[in-house]
Amino acid sequence: MIEVLRKPYKINVDKEFTVDKWGVWLSSYAPIVDSDGNIIAAIGIDMAAQKLLNMKIDIY
Repeated sequence: MIEVLRKPYKINVDKEFTVDKWGVWLSSYAPIVDSDGNIIAAIGIDMAAQKLLNMKIDIY
């Protein structure tokens, strides 16, 4: 997540799944900036790997 706090600010999506005691996840992080371009917060989202696989199956 630390990458989103460095300039130039950008959205980051992990390239590998993370495994923990709650399951298997793909995480993404994004900076939240004010009107002057200063970072004021960051947001992180985890999506369950199974949900991603189900989405892929639905598309094909």
